Amino acid sequence: MKLISDFAERLRMALDSRNMKATELSELTGINKSTISQYLSKEYEPKRDRLKLFAKILNVNEAWLTGYDVPMETNNQDDSIIEEYELSPDELKEYENIKMTTSTLMFNGRPASKNDKIELEKILKEFFVKALLKKRADEENDRQKKKRNSKFD
Repeated sequence: MKLISDFAERLRMALDSRNMKATELSELTGINKSTISQYLSKEYEPKRDRLKLFAKILNVNEAWLTGYDVPMETNNQDDSIIEEYELSPDELKEYENIKMTTSTLMFNGRPASKNDKIELEKILKEFFVKALLKKRADEENDRQKKKRNSKFD
């Protein structure tokens, strides 16, 4: 998965496709219109919580909104994983890479069946969540160790 656009361009596209003005987005999100204008003019990039809010209000894929080469529309199952585990941009990128794996799946030189792809994607998502939780636990343990060690220094 590669970055093909930027947030400002994608935000503008989402607004245009929904015939929505920045003022209306401001009203729906509670974010100052001047802040939204700064996002649209590439002065600032939104933080994760605002990015999630924009994606939800505009009903677009969060990864798409950040500029990645993924479908614009949301996938409710994907959104639940993204929201439940509050994926960072790097984690979101990794998750999208896993999903892309099944799109080109072949067996014996032939494309895999739709059912095989769905089953594999389900397994890969479960694996991703387990690996993500382990990584986060390891990072938290490392932080705790550093904190304890700094008390003794």
